Amino acid sequence: MRTSISVICTVKNEEETIEKLINSLIHQKLKPMEIIIVDGGSTDSTWKLISKISRKYKGLIKPYLKNGYNIAQGRNYAIRKSRGKLVASIDGGCYADKSWLEELYREWKRSKADVVSGVFKPWIENYWDEIEGYFQCPSIKRLSKDWNPSSRSVLFTKRIWRKVDGYPEDLYTAEDTIFNKKLREIGAKYSIAKNAVVYWRMRRNLYKIFVQFSRYAEGDVKARTYKEKKFILFLILVMSFIFVSLETFIRIRKLSIRHYFIGFFINCAKRFGYFYGFIKSFAKNYR
Repeated sequence: MRTSISVICTVKNEEETIEKLINSLIHQKLKPMEIIIVDGGSTDSTWKLISKISRKYKGLIKPYLKNGYNIAQGRNYAIRKSRGKLVASIDGGCYADKSWLEELYREWKRSKADVVSGVFKPWIENYWDEIEGYFQCPSIKRLSKDWNPSSRSVLFTKRIWRKVDGYPEDLYTAEDTIFNKKLREIGAKYSIAKNAVVYWRMRRNLYKIFVQFSRYAEGDVKARTYKEKKFILFLILVMSFIFVSLETFIRIRKLSIRHYFIGFFINCAKRFGYFYGFIKSFAKNYR
């Protein structure tokens, strides 16, 4: 069964994961109308692999090479090219559970929401990925009703996307945060499909985690999504060995010396990366 759902995805330099991502979308229980992939200018073999697979599934997979496009530009371009009245978004470096689209659609039919939040879990290949997942992915059981989804796992109507003029294309990160903020401001209805799972590949080392959260912070500063009082508290706590240790202890759900030790350094990379990116971006944008 096919529905009027267009799946969109933006990628760049994902040669190690792109085939698993596309295969997971092709073999969904609920088949999408189309799969639109925008490559922002890969310098590895990502585009070659996308082109090869799309020739085999001509009509279903629609690839576009748009050199220099950021994630927001890629998403908006893909949505403009789409034919479905519903849009399901996933990111590069991920793959979808075979019931992902079915669960999103089921919740949309039940709730008639403008936005259905899917969820994401760590793509676990080793114990590092498992530990990092405690810090990168929210606890699905604890998600509140007003939780804002990541665009690596979400479904929304094209109508509501048009109402807010799409994703903000001037942001490299935090684009989905602002997208959600604009949707909330116009009263968009949200719902959560807790069984609509995307698996997200974790960063391979501490440096990549540091860079990741540094970029998140830069996006937050540009988008002005921070609150000064919370940031002052963060400045105090981020430097505290006790705080980082306690948070690590709370997040790690498998208590072992190895899990705690690795988790502590992952948490430090995350916290100090965000701190560095925030200071760097704040100094640059608000001198």
